[in-house]
Amino acid sequence: MAIVLSRSPVNWSMIEDSEYSGYRQMRRLELGVDRLFVKYLLPEHLIKISGPSAGIAIPASRIEVEDRLEDRGYYVIKTGTRYIARVITRVKRIINMKPQKKYEILEKCIADEQD
Repeated sequence: MAIVLSRSPVNWSMIEDSEYSGYRQMRRLELGVDRLFVKYLLPEHLIKISGPSAGIAIPASRIEVEDRLEDRGYYVIKTGTRYIARVITRVKRIINMKPQKKYEILEKCIADEQD
């Protein structure tokens, strides 16, 4: 299972198709969410605040991260299907985040950049 965090949908075309050809994209209805995007937050904001696993409660030894934010604009978190329930729960929480929580995350990131 792979979770792709991207700055923009345009960056999805930069993901190498050969590596992820065996993966199936989940639809928003399968995940139980209204949309598959989060306004105003970038992947680097979530990673900075929640850690390399973006807040997904998975042991560090069971996760593989591909950080391509600098050159290609996407961040991939790979793990086994054993953790699918945890991943889906966290994705729902990220997508359905309240505007106040998004503002707090942005505020923390901006404050860190100014120091």
